[in-house]
Amino acid sequence: MSTQANQAAGQPAMPQKRAGDALQEQPAKTLRTGKDEVDALAVPPAEIESKFATSPDFFKLLISIKAESFAVAGDPTQNPIFVCERADKVTDVWRGLIEKNFLACPVMLKDEKRYYGFIDLADIARYVVYTFDPTYMNQNKDFWDLVKEEKHFQNKTIADVIAHPHTVKNPFHPVPRGYSAFAVFEPMAREKGLHRVPVVDPETRQLYNLVTQSQIVNFLYANINLLGNKKNKPMNMCQKFFKQVHCVSESEPAIKAFQMMVEKGIQGVGVIDSQGCLTGNLSVRDLKLISSDARLFWRLHQTVSSFLAKLRAEYQTKHGRPAKIVVATPTESLSAVVREMSDNHVHRVYLVDGIETMRPIGLVSIKDLLNEIIS
Repeated sequence: MSTQANQAAGQPAMPQKRAGDALQEQPAKTLRTGKDEVDALAVPPAEIESKFATSPDFFKLLISIKAESFAVAGDPTQNPIFVCERADKVTDVWRGLIEKNFLACPVMLKDEKRYYGFIDLADIARYVVYTFDPTYMNQNKDFWDLVKEEKHFQNKTIADVIAHPHTVKNPFHPVPRGYSAFAVFEPMAREKGLHRVPVVDPETRQLYNLVTQSQIVNFLYANINLLGNKKNKPMNMCQKFFKQVHCVSESEPAIKAFQMMVEKGIQGVGVIDSQGCLTGNLSVRDLKLISSDARLFWRLHQTVSSFLAKLRAEYQTKHGRPAKIVVATPTESLSAVVREMSDNHVHRVYLVDGIETMRPIGLVSIKDLLNEIIS
């Protein structure tokens, strides 16, 4: 893996139809919250959008910031960005990502001097799971010892992972250096599957910044007051947050949770007990909570509850993983959800019918949050 310095760009946005306009064409709906029903659209949609509109000051701030320095603490040129090439060995990239505490890195086509896309830990984990026999992987054995026994795997490259049919394409959506931060913010909100935005020099293709969802959440929290009335909008006024929550049982194998993420194209799943109450969360990000010895792979065959217990016990202090699942109720505000995401370093907050009952009724992802802000 190699290192490049940072600095980058932004892009003018094309006019979009306001979400409020679309809502006016729909009949009023009642949102089921599990315990009660909240008539979220008792107030006409247009009035809701007007009352809880995002302040123009927030958009002025985004336009005033260059993409190359957006959401970066300190001097952006001093923040390392790690890249890999298609010819790099899978084992080397895996170790590099884990040791640097990164979830993903750009993949470069060396001969063509351009970027192909991103590779992340989830891609590598999927590849390993599908490559190794399940019985073989279920051994309580260090992964690298298994690799030594499987000689053919030692020379597998990132190109092999990318070509595998179960690998999910991670879009590479570059923004030219010199554009505004809004050119980073809007695609992150609107484009499906886009979780990070690279900022590059339009001529040399040098990578100057890599804006992640976590960085944007921290930026939002630091500038929460500039959102205006939007920050006070309650969850029960955000209809799109009340949607199906994909969950797995505590008693199921952990590998099933990660397989569900692949099948559904999602980044995380809720964990429920025998009563259907939310007790935890597993996400793609949990793959980086393991050390470079890759003990994860045999642990995938343990139950979800056992897998989570080990994560909490071994990595909570080191990686800041929250001790409990992060939730919100329908009456809590958008600013409260932003605060929970930033303080707990999470990418999703589950909506529950009540703190006592903890039945999942919705989900707020970072993309949902960003989309709500620019709507």
